[in-house]
Parts: sequence; C-alpha cells; structure tokens
Amino acid sequence: MNTDLLERQILLHSVRNSIIIVLIYLIYDLLTGDNNDLITIDVFVSLVFAACYWLVTVHFSVFVKRFLAFFYLTAVTSGFFLQGGMGALTAIDFCAVMLVFSAIFNGTERSIFLRAILILILLLGYVEVFQTDLIDNIRVNDNPIVSVAEIVLRLLSLLQIFLAYKKRYDLEQSRLFLANERLENAHNQIAEYNKNLEELVDSRTQTIQGLNNKLIEYTYFNSHKTRAPLARIQGLLHIMKLKPAYIEDKEMRKVVDLAYMNSMELDNIIRQFSALLELEISKSQEKSEGKQRKLPVYEGDTMMYRKSI
Repeated sequence: MNTDLLERQILLHSVRNSIIIVLIYLIYDLLTGDNNDLITIDVFVSLVFAACYWLVTVHFSVFVKRFLAFFYLTAVTSGFFLQGGMGALTAIDFCAVMLVFSAIFNGTERSIFLRAILILILLLGYVEVFQTDLIDNIRVNDNPIVSVAEIVLRLLSLLQIFLAYKKRYDLEQSRLFLANERLENAHNQIAEYNKNLEELVDSRTQTIQGLNNKLIEYTYFNSHKTRAPLARIQGLLHIMKLKPAYIEDKEMRKVVDLAYMNSMELDNIIRQFSALLELEISKSQEKSEGKQRKLPVYEGDTMMYRKSI
C-alpha cells in the first residue's frame, strides 16, 4: 500500500469520526434547546471539520498534514478547558492524536510533534492540579448517554486506525512472502541450471579428454613405429659406407652421404617430436591430478571443497 494513501486514509477516519461526534452533540443540543451558544459552537466546529475533510480529500499535502496536526492539538486543548479537564475523553483524544501523528509523520517531524504533545500534557497536568479555576465544563448537564456515545466513537476511531495499519502490515508481509518465494524459485532454477551445466561440461570434458588421449596415443605410437624402419635404413647406409664400392665410386658415395644426412635429420625431427609429445602428456596428467585434488561441492548457498577419492 502507498504511504500517502495510508496517511490520507487515517486522517479521513479521524476527521470523519470527529464530524459524527460534533453532529451528535448538535442534534442533542437542538433537541434540548437549552443553550443557543452550544448550538452555534457545534455548527462552527462541524463546518471546520467538514473543511478539513475536504482538504484531505482534494488537496492532501504536507502542509495539510501539519495544519491538521496543529488544529487537533488546539481542539484537544480546548476540550480540556471546556469539558472538565483531564477526563476519559481528553485522555482518549491524546491517545488518538499521538497515534495519528505517528502514522502521518516520520523522522524528525514525528519526533517534534510527539514531544510537543508530551509537553502539552505536562502543562495541562499542571493546570489540572494548580490552576483548576481555569477549567470549566460546559456540558456538565448533558445526558450521560451522549458522553458514552462519544467515548464509543473515539474508541472506534482508534480501532479503525489500528485496522488500517494492520491491513498495510498484512499487505507488506504478503508482498515479502511472494518476493521470497519468487527468489527461492529463481535460486532453485539457477541451482538446477548449474547442475545441468556442470554435468554437460563434465561430459564434454571427458569426451575431449578421451579424444585427446587417443590422439596422443596414436601420435606416440606412430612416432615410435616410424623410428624403427628409419633406424634400419641408417644401419644399411652405415654398412654401405664400409664397402669398397663406397670409396671407389664418387657418385655412389655422394648419394649415400646425402641419404644418410637426410635420415639423421629425420631421426632428429622424430626425437624432438617425441620429446614434445612426452612433455604435453606430462602436463595433461598434472592438470588432471590438480583438478581431482579439490572438487567444488555446493551446500545451500555456500561453496565448499572436498578431496577426490
């Protein structure tokens, strides 16, 4: 629920219930007809509360909130001096005002208004004890049913504010629950994707490693098989060098020397290739052993390591 919407709802509850209470007193005063001044006050106060209701409905703003705060403080203070001091109604009014202020203000502004209420309560308490001549009760002769009705309406107003808060709390809890549920589902999906990806990577790695091992084995085998006939050719060329014809025939000696030199060059290439192949095999084995030493294991949200078996 939007914060401004909640603040407006609470203020509308409070002002609407105040209008109802004033109208009850106005109807009672009209029926009894004892005091025209009270009727005039009731009409004036009802119009003021109606104007406040219109402000909250049409032009709700920070200024309206502050104006209503000062207006309610003035109304509660007037009620204290005109309705017999610190009675049940005044106490309920102060509780309602503090609850409303806590709802519509926040931060430093809330602290200022609440402290102002506490200071006002202390001042009114001083008046209640030491300046009782300042306190009057213009409704001392009213029927007790009217006072009971006002108390009931005040308590209902507090209940409405509480229910508004409770509704907002339930909505926030529901929103957080849904957000946590979506987050958990996303986490499970990611974990499943990671698991599938890990299996796919392992499968591809094993396939590539198998092909690589076969290629290394084939190349190693081929290099050794190539050296065997080359060694025999070198042996035959060496035997030919021992023959008299090798010494007597210049052309034959040139061909044999050239063949022997190329065979030595080929043998050197095969030896270098075999050495390079053995080095690559050694590196591949070391890398494979290093990966097997520590394998990642996911437990919840924590990645741990275990030794391979």
